[in-house]
Amino acid sequence: MIDSELRDVALRGRLVRAPKPDVATATSTKEASCAPTSTPSSPHFTSGWTISCQSAVARVPRRSSATPSSSRSPSPRCFSTARTTAGFSPSPVGGSATCSPYLPKQPGYNKRVRAAAPQILAAINAIAFNSDAFCDGLLLLDSTPVPCGQSRETARRSALAGHAAYGYCRSHSRFFWGFRLFLLCSPDGMPIGFELAAANVPERRAAAEILERVSVEGRIVLADKGFAGREFEQLVADLGGQLIRPDRKDERPRFGSLGGMRQWIESVFQTLKEQLSLERHRARTLTGVVARVAQRVLALAAGLWHNEQIGEPGRHFTAYAH
Repeated sequence: MIDSELRDVALRGRLVRAPKPDVATATSTKEASCAPTSTPSSPHFTSGWTISCQSAVARVPRRSSATPSSSRSPSPRCFSTARTTAGFSPSPVGGSATCSPYLPKQPGYNKRVRAAAPQILAAINAIAFNSDAFCDGLLLLDSTPVPCGQSRETARRSALAGHAAYGYCRSHSRFFWGFRLFLLCSPDGMPIGFELAAANVPERRAAAEILERVSVEGRIVLADKGFAGREFEQLVADLGGQLIRPDRKDERPRFGSLGGMRQWIESVFQTLKEQLSLERHRARTLTGVVARVAQRVLALAAGLWHNEQIGEPGRHFTAYAH
């Protein structure tokens, strides 16, 4: 069952066996100016299988502010011509043609979302690459729970059994069953890299996999106390970056509490959970969880990029919720 689902998600990608079934990953990379020593990598999932799909990243031309508004709004005839060229048969609905031969119901929609996972990751890659925040000198790193079930029976009989695991959320003082979303982003929330891992995977191990695929040379990585450790700090230093985190009680003062700066990443997770319903994904399979979490990350990246284009940078998503 899992094999057939992963074949659907892989599409044109490469499907190879991975050694340990515990981590699902995805990342965005950028070439040249801000990452001179890194090589672009493809998005990856890893959870018993590794799915690699090559995504071509091209810079999207920015919209000129001098362009008249009438030229930026194609006429209905243009959309109709594009649909005919793409092979869609126009079907009148309320006197106008639609972009699809029919509207799929919930099962068909879910199937298409799972199959489009590589394209969703490629879109995140392209949007992050074309954002001004990609080369920001400060990166935020943290993780948040992605619960997938509440009962013991669900953990035993779910299709996610063997992939999801039990973990502990310190901020809410509770155990949960599912995954953790590890996010590396800019201060405004633009996702630079992310990884979906089983809830029992050590935080420093999952974060190390992200940092090894994203250039952090000359950047500051702001994390929380859970990423404390000499090995992890040395890893960031070897990659050319500097790790900053709140001081623990059992060590000498270095950076202080960093409470105000830590609120930046917490507000990003709050946007993902409240406005983009990260914890209400309702996925029941591994491919479904990956695709639906990637959907939320794509929505976050697209909203930030759009606000940047219209001259109102920031996570102002309230207008999109109405």
